[in-house]
Amino acid sequence: MKKFAIFAIAAMLCVSFAASQADAGAKIRVGGGMIFDGSIPGGGVAVDIPMSDKPYGITLSTEYYKKSGVTLMPVRIMAMFMTPAGEKADFYLGA
Repeated sequence: MKKFAIFAIAAMLCVSFAASQADAGAKIRVGGGMIFDGSIPGGGVAVDIPMSDKPYGITLSTEYYKKSGVTLMPVRIMAMFMTPAGEKADFYLGA
């Protein structure tokens, strides 16, 4: 648990630094999740960086899952399409 707390703090600092260096429209997402095959809990962070006024951008994300000596830590860079889907929601499509 101590290693996870250190990782989470380090990840938040990295994400905060990346967002401050990016476009003012960058969005930070933080969440939790579970890999159902084996019930492995974890969490992740992502930074969405839009490209100027265009509806597409780049997402940088990492997740951390650990249970009983099994550790999974996928890191991704994805292209995405973003469009408003209402007053308080956005629609994301990425690859």
